Amino acid sequence: MLRYLLCFAALLTVTAAMSARFGNYINPGVIVRNRVMVPLRILCTKEADLQWDQNCQTATFTDIDQNTISITAGSTVATFNGMETAFPLPAFVWRGQLMVPVAAVKWRLGLHYKFYGDIHLIRIFSNKDELIVSLPIEYQVILKDPI
Repeated sequence: MLRYLLCFAALLTVTAAMSARFGNYINPGVIVRNRVMVPLRILCTKEADLQWDQNCQTATFTDIDQNTISITAGSTVATFNGMETAFPLPAFVWRGQLMVPVAAVKWRLGLHYKFYGDIHLIRIFSNKDELIVSLPIEYQVILKDPI
């Protein structure tokens, strides 16, 4: 019981820290077909320029090193600096945010992550081993398959 209370307290702390960094609301990660999907927004550093085209359902961002990434909801292909890369699952909009498979994006951005399945948490680090974010993971069934 104490372990669950500590996990709950940790999630509250993570949520508060995420609100301070990303604004009022950011989705937790979610498991879809045994893949961890995270909001694209958390993979962007503060210096990154993130643009959303509502008509095309496409997110494009440029990081501090001028790497440009473009991802469209429903597509299994993303463009990294003009080169196409396949995703194992398509990106999708969930609760108003574009969700992407963290494993497919992380290496292109020079990130790495550690997944803690026992406490429902993913921690994403920069290439300098600096913690970018700790994100709770929901193990819920999405009633309508987003893919």
